[in-house]
Amino acid sequence: MRKTALQRMDDLIRWTGIPQGVERSLRRGKVGPPLRRSRWFPLVLLIVATLLAIRYGTNPALFASKNLMDIVMRTIGIYFNLLVMMSGFFGPLAPRREPDEWEAALRHRAMFFSAIVVGGLEVVGVPLLIAFAYIYRWSSGEISIEIGLWFYYLCMVFQLVATLHMSWSIPAAVDGEDEAGLG
Repeated sequence: MRKTALQRMDDLIRWTGIPQGVERSLRRGKVGPPLRRSRWFPLVLLIVATLLAIRYGTNPALFASKNLMDIVMRTIGIYFNLLVMMSGFFGPLAPRREPDEWEAALRHRAMFFSAIVVGGLEVVGVPLLIAFAYIYRWSSGEISIEIGLWFYYLCMVFQLVATLHMSWSIPAAVDGEDEAGLG
């Protein structure tokens, strides 16, 4: 029996695995790609962000230093900040499709938990910032550098904690379809 043009196109597409993925999604009752868990990559980013914030948060003079190592660390910090902000597009918070009620509630809880963590860091961090400014006699320029650093750190923490909370709330994948991720 001779195949039609549509059957030949179907044969060309089947090797990609897309039709099988759509069938699995339809069996589960969801249309679209499954949520991807991203656990260890954001955790490593959070640890590195915290270490960089401690390094530069205790000595604002490092930002004005002409030392090659400090220049390299500042450059790494800038690219690291961009990497953290982009990590939300590849984790479970990525806007892939219209979320169902469960995913919307999961995102809401993750953002709420992240806001609580950032609020707690603010309660602890602002008095520490004031104490460091008083103890080390920072100038107004150094204080503004530290406030900017603190703002960027809190933005990174908000993004990473929300990603981690949502990643650890997603159940294990059905039929091992999400096993290739970093989760």
